[in-house]
Amino acid sequence: MPSRVCLFGWLLLLASAQADFGESLASFKLAASNAHPWGLCFDDLEAEMLYVADAQANRIFVYRLDGDRLRRDTQADLLTAELHPSFVEPRGLACVDGQLYALSSERQGETYRSRLWSFSSGGDTVRALKLDADLFDLRGCELLDLTAVGQTLFLSYDTSGLESERDQVRRGILRIEVPGGRLAALFGGSLPDDVLLQHLPGSGRAIDAGRARTFGLAWQEVDGTPYLWSTSHHKYLCLADAATGRGIFALRAPGQVWGLTAADGDLWLAERFDGGARVRRLDVAPQLEAPQATGSFLRHVELQLSSTARASLDNSDVQHNYGLPAARPHQSYDPATMRFEASPETVPERLSYDPAGDAQARQEYLQFRFAGAVPAETVLTSRVAIDVSTRRYRSFVFPHLCAPDASVEAGYLEDASIFGLAEADSYQRFLAAAEAAMREEYGTTAASENPYWQMRGLLELIVESYNYGNVKRPSQGHHSFNPVPPKLELLLDTELGNEQLSCSPASFVMAGMARYLGIPSRWIGTTKQRSNWDADGNGLMTRGESALDDAFHRWAEIWLGPVYGWQRFDATPSETAHEHSQFSLMQKVAAGVGSRDLVLLVGGGDVTPFVKQIDGNQRYNLVPRYAEPGSWRQTHELTWSNACFIEVKPPLGGLKKDLLQVEWELNGRWDLDPTARVRVYLVPQVWKDDSWQRARQRYLLGRDVPARDGQLRFDPSRYPAGNYRFLVVKVGDAQTGGESVVLRWGPDEIVVAEAGD
Repeated sequence: MPSRVCLFGWLLLLASAQADFGESLASFKLAASNAHPWGLCFDDLEAEMLYVADAQANRIFVYRLDGDRLRRDTQADLLTAELHPSFVEPRGLACVDGQLYALSSERQGETYRSRLWSFSSGGDTVRALKLDADLFDLRGCELLDLTAVGQTLFLSYDTSGLESERDQVRRGILRIEVPGGRLAALFGGSLPDDVLLQHLPGSGRAIDAGRARTFGLAWQEVDGTPYLWSTSHHKYLCLADAATGRGIFALRAPGQVWGLTAADGDLWLAERFDGGARVRRLDVAPQLEAPQATGSFLRHVELQLSSTARASLDNSDVQHNYGLPAARPHQSYDPATMRFEASPETVPERLSYDPAGDAQARQEYLQFRFAGAVPAETVLTSRVAIDVSTRRYRSFVFPHLCAPDASVEAGYLEDASIFGLAEADSYQRFLAAAEAAMREEYGTTAASENPYWQMRGLLELIVESYNYGNVKRPSQGHHSFNPVPPKLELLLDTELGNEQLSCSPASFVMAGMARYLGIPSRWIGTTKQRSNWDADGNGLMTRGESALDDAFHRWAEIWLGPVYGWQRFDATPSETAHEHSQFSLMQKVAAGVGSRDLVLLVGGGDVTPFVKQIDGNQRYNLVPRYAEPGSWRQTHELTWSNACFIEVKPPLGGLKKDLLQVEWELNGRWDLDPTARVRVYLVPQVWKDDSWQRARQRYLLGRDVPARDGQLRFDPSRYPAGNYRFLVVKVGDAQTGGESVVLRWGPDEIVVAEAGD
């Protein structure tokens, strides 16, 4: 269980100690003629030999790994059209027992004629298997990549042309297994009777009008557990369960990926870039357990409550309760910055509670108390202001490292009024529905001893079967604060339209289901910086700009065992129930928290100070309580603003020097992030619609410059004449920064540009 932390310094140390997922160990530039790679693999008998398919050159390039160098073996290259006239535009490569396998996919009208090729490294024994036959049920889709292990092949294909959106989401990878025999048996003229064909889902991230294509596949065994790496288009790397294709997590790829392979525990990527191509080696092993913490998001947060008396009262006896940012690995606050005020004046009391009796997760809150007689329409107000630090924080969860664990407090398994665990029939029926759904879609079951897969199946059923809604019809269980069983029945009953959940009941359902299965759980109340703040449209949160959050959010946290601890499972449905892609599910299951998420409440069960008295609704934060609840009406408000600013002072004067210096000044709470770095840009400006607007292109003058340096020298001769601004932006927080006035950049001088220049 993580220890309590409430200091900025610990977070800064953590961020500096962690490497990004997939630390780049090496990068090798490919031959100039190998500029369009599409698939790669190592020879499984000669480990230092790397094959790279090139779809434009119609060639299999051969390289030998020699220490820290990749040497091309031109004598070993294979021209695919010479191997067979129909073997053109090769894509995808795999090697099993020294035999190479590759794909070709030739467009014919609206469909593709596809083949799986088998050949030796010497170019002999070339055989082809037609994959556009009905037997493989590929429906004329374009093949993209493949990987192989032992007696199993995985082929990826483009599902965007399939008519059914359900098929687009549930397909994308074909698994071909030849039990008890070698893959060579596929090329015997007819398929063996025991060949297993199984269609698995690809990542499914939507790209334009279609689905994202999988341009890379790689099989990797981790601690004896098989996983399948894939790409989502060229932009993301995704990890999935090799048996079912269920996506586990996604991360942004370092470049434009056109092929994957795995070797010696590392991931190898074929990448294209302007002017060439390369192979990159990524080390993913250290991230099995280490979380990733990136960025530093410093903000000033103000919370305010108002209570208005409907009638004259002899005794007001009013409480205003404010949850303080919970002590968590991704966030902290500076107690010295806390400010509060109230009208009439009163000093708040600092209180706390232990969720589920867990002192290590202690939740602190401020309580303002107003007492005494008040006339009608009297307004009681309170306000709390504080500077907070948040950051993107996540673990890359490998399910085989998740396990039942009894080390957490027993209170995280107890019943509460919002869970209703005694109504076992509803829970059992819902579990049966989830198991049936998982079996129908993936050929597997939700019944598992692994807490990750147990909760993953339940979350998927919720987000695909419910609509987002908060209709308050208590007779049908549509209010957001009732016990879990009535919410389960909304799906299990026969009346269509009842399936409505907002984030609160969805989080209670997940937490209740986990406890029913014996898995510790809790609910999390949060606020988030929204996007309604940029009044001047420059993308920087400057002085006077603030974002209002009046919606709030809630999710469940599930205990996945000692390796990964508490992980976020957000079962909030979409506006309309629909089939979710694997990419979408990856964003909801154990995906960590974003830099704009701020946790204000942690609840092991019922939290009395934050329960609304009129209807028993378990609130997120900012909750008043009254001796006479019906005699008051209340409003609340929470705003975010920046705590740090940059004033850019551009150089002015002659341009004949070899070097110029741009300067900036830091204002605000930069002391809370003393290791902050910035990037400095020269941004072309165009006059349009009576204002200066940024052009798409911009020049990077300095990367990862210590913010406290306050200056950067650069060579002005490298940039053409024109109108520019200097832009200085904090690394990890693109909303924090400053820009200069618009400057006219001439051949001999820099001057302030006039409107319309």
